Amino acid sequence: MSRKVTLQSIADSVGFSKFAVSRALAGKSGVTPDTRDKIIEAATKLGYFNQLSKSHKAKTKDREIQSSAPAKRVIAVVIPNLRDQTKDNPYWGKILEGITESIEKAELNMILITEQLSDHLFSAINQEGLLGYICVGFIPTQIVLEINNLGLPFVLVDHEDPFIPSDSIFMNNFDCTRQLTSYLIGLGHRNLQFVGDISIIRSYYDRWKGYSAALEDNGIASNQHPDLLKLFDMQPEKVREAALSQFIALQSKNALPTAFVCINDHMADVVIETLQVMGLQVPRDCSVTGFDDLDAHSFGITTVLSAKNALGRRAVEMLQRRSEQPAADYEKILFAGKMIIKKTTSAPLA
Repeated sequence: MSRKVTLQSIADSVGFSKFAVSRALAGKSGVTPDTRDKIIEAATKLGYFNQLSKSHKAKTKDREIQSSAPAKRVIAVVIPNLRDQTKDNPYWGKILEGITESIEKAELNMILITEQLSDHLFSAINQEGLLGYICVGFIPTQIVLEINNLGLPFVLVDHEDPFIPSDSIFMNNFDCTRQLTSYLIGLGHRNLQFVGDISIIRSYYDRWKGYSAALEDNGIASNQHPDLLKLFDMQPEKVREAALSQFIALQSKNALPTAFVCINDHMADVVIETLQVMGLQVPRDCSVTGFDDLDAHSFGITTVLSAKNALGRRAVEMLQRRSEQPAADYEKILFAGKMIIKKTTSAPLA
């Protein structure tokens, strides 16, 4: 029989006090971010969260069997205002539409939490009537901890916490970008660059890995310009300046690629505008691809159509399943995307 992981055993393994461990694992303030990360990492390695998850599932199952209270009819939807991650954003907003449609169809009610998250926010919400939480986009581990400690079901949409097990749902970012990059290679492109900050969210990182896999599949060496992996698309003026500087530097070395694979359509917009400032034409001089089919400037970007609305609808189904089957294995669902070939890609000039 495996040994139970206690707060004291975690404290002993990291050299911090039991008090610090307790605060960190409860998602409370009082410890530095670095200390919290070390404690959470140690707890994960020791199996604390798997143990806690089993405990929560058992308690939830017992409550459902024993309780005669009215059915829970409210779903709390969390979409924190981080990096333009709002309900008004065309990407996150479509996911929210799908969630709302499914909640209404199931004749449930919804609480929408869109403000910047803070410590103990959830303790101010009446948990009695909640079916559970649907968290959309990037959610800091501290907040996921606080939700997890409530003992209610929750689903992460377009996010996966590296430490805390949960149901999650994504686009198949890896395979979609692999296909998109392979298409460019099939057109004859051999000098490619990936553009966008891959550290922001898991989806962007998976797109980068899909791009890298396509290069490897075709025996093409990656000559990635590292600064292009730091461009942050939610700061348009700064990112345009940085992109222009980096493209000019590549051009001066006769290393400007014939194709750019961008983390999303917003970044593709920036790349196209920057190339135009340099007097280059898309796709004659450079091909450009995006992701999510959010072509705001109507450039006709070759992209991947994300099932944004379907992600939201399926998240509600996942939460209902978790509520009905608390002891079921966790699911990670990947939605297949559809590559859409438009005006911004062609074979490279001979």
